[in-house]
Amino acid sequence: MYQGTHRTAVILGGSSTVWEDYRKVQSIRAPQDLIHFAVNDIAMHFNKAPVDHICSLHSEMMLALKIMRKVRFHETPVCNGWKSGDGVDVAWWGKLTNNGGTSSLFAVEVALALGVKEVLVCGVTLDSRPHYFEDKELIKGELYDFGMVPESAVWRDKLQGKNVKVAQGVLKEILGGF
Repeated sequence: MYQGTHRTAVILGGSSTVWEDYRKVQSIRAPQDLIHFAVNDIAMHFNKAPVDHICSLHSEMMLALKIMRKVRFHETPVCNGWKSGDGVDVAWWGKLTNNGGTSSLFAVEVALALGVKEVLVCGVTLDSRPHYFEDKELIKGELYDFGMVPESAVWRDKLQGKNVKVAQGVLKEILGGF
């Protein structure tokens, strides 16, 4: 779809760093060169630019995400799910290998499959930082770890050597930063 273009995919994940990370993208890339991929819940809240794609491994969420995006922002992004379901426009089962990771990794793989020249990952730290919608003070001191080591290894194995850069966190050390 984007093969031969000079477009950059921006993956918008759910970490509390997503807003800061996106400001960094805005400072280094022109808006017309960006294709926005919102992952899971951030699709309902991201208001800095139009969202072109919604990606999730949770196909059961897709219809709600699509409706919320349409109601709040008058947009109808392409909804990419691992499996088909209500609201899923493109099911990637059988088109990509089982990613064995997060919905954000799935979004990166979709962007690469669509032929973008580079991927910038925002709001995906794979560390103890909370989600963008969580109060940092309320969860302070809690162990908030969803398998950083195994997940980061999956990202490394699938993406090392590809033009994927990450703003912050464990993945920045593995894949390189922007």
